[in-house]
Amino acid sequence: MTMPVQLSVERLDKSFEVSRYIFIEKHSAGYSRPAVTSDITGFIKPFTPWVWLLVLVTVVGVIVSLLLLSVARQSLILYHRPNISQNHLSATTTTATTTATTTTTTTGEFTAASHFSSDNVWLEGNENIRKKNEERNEDMSKRNEAMNEDQFEHPLPLILITRDAVMWTVSGFLQQAVSLQPPRGVVKVMTGLWLLLSLILATVYRGNLKAMLILPSISLPFNTLEELVSSGLPVWVPLDSLLHIAAYHAEVNSTLGRFNRSIFNADRPNNVTWGIIDYIAGKHVLSAPRSAMLHVTHAYYSKSGICTNFIMKETFLSPFAGVFIYPKGSPLKAKLDFIIQGLQEFGILDYLYNKALSNATECLKPIKVKSGRALDVGDFYGVFSIYAGGRN
Repeated sequence: MTMPVQLSVERLDKSFEVSRYIFIEKHSAGYSRPAVTSDITGFIKPFTPWVWLLVLVTVVGVIVSLLLLSVARQSLILYHRPNISQNHLSATTTTATTTATTTTTTTGEFTAASHFSSDNVWLEGNENIRKKNEERNEDMSKRNEAMNEDQFEHPLPLILITRDAVMWTVSGFLQQAVSLQPPRGVVKVMTGLWLLLSLILATVYRGNLKAMLILPSISLPFNTLEELVSSGLPVWVPLDSLLHIAAYHAEVNSTLGRFNRSIFNADRPNNVTWGIIDYIAGKHVLSAPRSAMLHVTHAYYSKSGICTNFIMKETFLSPFAGVFIYPKGSPLKAKLDFIIQGLQEFGILDYLYNKALSNATECLKPIKVKSGRALDVGDFYGVFSIYAGGRN
């Protein structure tokens, strides 16, 4: 009796003979093909997490540097003006008295006006709000001018200096205008350097973001056995196969031993049809002889015309041969070995193999992404949330 089998070193037996090998086989793995979809975190993808961490540390460092430089500058100026504390005290007293008088007068006017008409109250209230806004803007301009000319009459509170440092840093980083002006000297130099660095970061960020949208790239979940093990994806293998036995007996900390821990169907019925259907649906990884996986790919593509899965390029496990086995001393061995050798030398075996799996080659080509993908709503969720947080 003669029959074809897949023979490994472990299956060699002296009680039978084997023919010349017909093909050499190795194991591989496949999974659902990735596709370009909307990504809520796409706006942070132009930079790696490490770069974003460096940017965050730099922003905090610039804020602290501007704060320390502003405090030191103000302290040096105040040190050379010993009478500022007295001027500050008299100015504070005068301001408090004026504010109290104005408040009393204004309250009296509102009380008197309320006896006549509610419309007058509303108009006077709007007028007061407008005047307060004008006074606040005028005070801001005077403070900026005083800071630049080193003519401020009293030291600024630490909270205002901190706010200015944060505003100068964050507004420059986000390319937004701000009404504050940094004081002259080393603080202005530091702010200018930060604006230059922010311009470079923003230009690189926008360029990478445009490139990702115009020419998106696809990364395979794995392309080697080590990457497959590190991905943590569930793996389905035919039970009691060469691969299953080799993984089961492999060293625990080896790559093949860790691969054995990814096999999830070891305690389930060995339903090959179920395993293939869920592999096509993308529910798990299928690991089997490469020729068997190519046959599955060829059969599905022939029916649907769609490539739903990919097969990683790397093969693993020691190769095994497809051969015929004969009883010991069979006269057929010499005849079939001669025929097999002739088919191999003329390339007929390779031709028949590739012809039988012709449609599978379409799914083995590199995955190409069409440029100009239409943006989905999910592409904007992350950016909208950032703007909403900034507005609040």
